[in-house]
Amino acid sequence: QQQFQQQQQQQQQQQQQQQQKWTEEEEKECREERQICKSEEKRCIKKLLSEGESQRSAEKECEKRKEKCEGRHEIRQQLKQVLRKVEEGNAFSSSLSAILRGSQPSQTRKIEGRVTVG
Repeated sequence: QQQFQQQQQQQQQQQQQQQQKWTEEEEKECREERQICKSEEKRCIKKLLSEGESQRSAEKECEKRKEKCEGRHEIRQQLKQVLRKVEEGNAFSSSLSAILRGSQPSQTRKIEGRVTVG
């Protein structure tokens, strides 16, 4: 009984250490990716200005690009978190694919679905 409790405590400590490591890595990646997005925005503005765009339109266009860059980053982070939960056994993921065929080749439809719980 006591040995089992010790093993459980060790596993919990290892999980906590791993979680802390992942959190630190995520934070570092976040800072780096956001810096990349900012650098790309600055380069974008310089490029558009050199091509004759006004300051205002260049800033507006490059701000949109930066927002898209940050959005892609956030999606990647969310995916990593879900995958980690699946690896740890704290989440479940399932996918389904079906092909519906009609009498004409042009009537073929493919349906795909994915669900993750956790």
